[in-house]
Amino acid sequence: MTALQDPAARSRGLELGADDVLTKPLDPGELRLRLRNLLRLRQERLALQRSHARVVELQRFKDEMAALLVHDLRNPASAVLANLQYLLGVETPPDHAEALGDTHEACRRMLRLLENLRDVARAEDSHLAPTTAWVEPSTVFEAIIAQRESTCRARGVRLLVDMEPSGRTPIDQDLVTRIIENVFDNAVRYTPRGGTISLATKVVGGTLQVRVGNSGAAIPLADRKTVFEKYECLAHARTRKPDGGLGLYFCRLAAEAHGGSIWVEEEPGLPTVFVLALPMNDVGAERSRAAR
Repeated sequence: MTALQDPAARSRGLELGADDVLTKPLDPGELRLRLRNLLRLRQERLALQRSHARVVELQRFKDEMAALLVHDLRNPASAVLANLQYLLGVETPPDHAEALGDTHEACRRMLRLLENLRDVARAEDSHLAPTTAWVEPSTVFEAIIAQRESTCRARGVRLLVDMEPSGRTPIDQDLVTRIIENVFDNAVRYTPRGGTISLATKVVGGTLQVRVGNSGAAIPLADRKTVFEKYECLAHARTRKPDGGLGLYFCRLAAEAHGGSIWVEEEPGLPTVFVLALPMNDVGAERSRAAR
């Protein structure tokens, strides 16, 4: 309270940190109203603090649960995968071999989903910083193709490969491999028997484009952006079940961590084409240093 009447004195009091300034002579009614307002603001502030504390605790719990799930499920899944790999090398009837191959592929996809869960949590906390190295991208993609050629043959799917020489490019090999695996396996699931899957690379300006297309049903224009959202479910035409979850969301986060992007388009004969664009300068290293 002050006997000073000029506005400058009131402003000065507020600048110094007062919640309110009252001038003499004091009006009891005004005092009660101002006190009531200040008490209401205090209650709202305390409620916000409690809400924030709950959000922080839930986030911590989510992160711990994600880490525990990945750790506890990865070990038995890896053991199952190793045993399936062994059985695939043993001579068995063709129908048994096909069943083992499908199970092996599903188990490998489950392991990748666990990795996606861990890395999505890291990315949302701004900890997904790529560790880039200068590598020849074609060697990375050739390994992915070699692992999936038998699956494509078993499903009666034609695989087309057209990799334009790009030279050494700075990428996080593990993250980029998992992006392409997610997209490629998505193509395998939605390409009908007798269809086509295409993997092509080309250099556009200072960007390496990796294009994975398939002759399955097209993704509607309205869904081509939302398909990369977290837990987004996409009702694919002519498919058994909707697509969605963490896989494509992880692809977007990993692409953006490189300073790149990923989108969906189409081209003649391939209604669905996923395009991963990666800068050929070392943007990922700069982002990694900034994160550290």
